[in-house]
Amino acid sequence: MKRLLVIAAFMALMAPALTWAGEADHALFYSANQAYKEGNFQDAASRYEEMIAKSPVGGGVYFNLGNAFLKMDRIGLAILNYEKARILTPRDPDLHFNLGFAQDKRLDQIEQENAFFMSDLVRRFTGMEIFWIVAVLNLFLCFFYIVRLFKPAEWNFYVVMAVGLIWLTAVFFGIAKWYDASQDHRAVVIADKIDVRAGPGDNDTLLFQLHDGSPVVLERREGDWSLVRFSQEKRGWTPNKGIAAIRPLRNEPAGQNTEA
Repeated sequence: MKRLLVIAAFMALMAPALTWAGEADHALFYSANQAYKEGNFQDAASRYEEMIAKSPVGGGVYFNLGNAFLKMDRIGLAILNYEKARILTPRDPDLHFNLGFAQDKRLDQIEQENAFFMSDLVRRFTGMEIFWIVAVLNLFLCFFYIVRLFKPAEWNFYVVMAVGLIWLTAVFFGIAKWYDASQDHRAVVIADKIDVRAGPGDNDTLLFQLHDGSPVVLERREGDWSLVRFSQEKRGWTPNKGIAAIRPLRNEPAGQNTEA
């Protein structure tokens, strides 16, 4: 009983702090939206980024941040944040329209690579959505299995088999989602122009150049340099400051934009 009272007292003390944090985030979000409406896009972007740095946010914040950067003609940063928003809200039609509009403004011709064959499908759902689908199917499967144990019948045999097959499909879909996320090393050029060289140094041979908004695959980092791949034929080293990963790499802070 004493332990329950201690826990209750702790929660009571924490409640005002949690409420204050929620109100502070709401006020910051409102002020960012107001700055955007007034045409102060840099100010709005700074406030959205402040929210992202403080705590996890929903796709709407990344979407608004992308809009602010698009208004400033920062194509790379706009695409970066639209892609981050798409991870959290993958089926938002406004997001897809704005992302496509920003991608059309890129200068470099995009050379598509063959991605994981299920990437397009699994990216239509969030990981949490797939988790809840599997969880609900698991409950249905357990329920009908228990019903069959106590009241065997032909109809519940087929129900158990059908739900079981759907459950297995959902589990496979969840594994595919996890694999796709773990192999997602996409990045975006966020500088006006970057030099891609044969090695991680300014004196190495210049291979080619990429412009703001171009998509690359980030293979690895070495100090201040990143090994990137634009296509199977175009691969090389570029300074870290000119690109930003859509998903943070290991030991790299999440939710931050690297501005060139």
